[in-house]
Amino acid sequence: MTGRPWRTEGSVSVYIDAAPDEVYAHISDVTRIGERSPECRSAQWLDGAMPGAIGARFRGHNRSGFAARWSRTCAVVDAVPGRSSAFRTLPQR
Repeated sequence: MTGRPWRTEGSVSVYIDAAPDEVYAHISDVTRIGERSPECRSAQWLDGAMPGAIGARFRGHNRSGFAARWSRTCAVVDAVPGRSSAFRTLPQR
């Protein structure tokens, strides 16, 4: 392990000089999250709601360093095209 504490929450704000709809198309597509995240390597939409819609679920596959690997199921909690996109990690059962 890395010896550092596990992060349990967080957020990021970044200014991007592009049209809101263009930015939204990139950040709301969780299947491309591995292109931007140093920890989450990939994600796939799960059966159920339409991908990207509030309530839609996906599974993210993560890696930190060489040994730490884990997956989590997440759900979309905010989806306003061109304005906001958010998801949360669901509690493990």
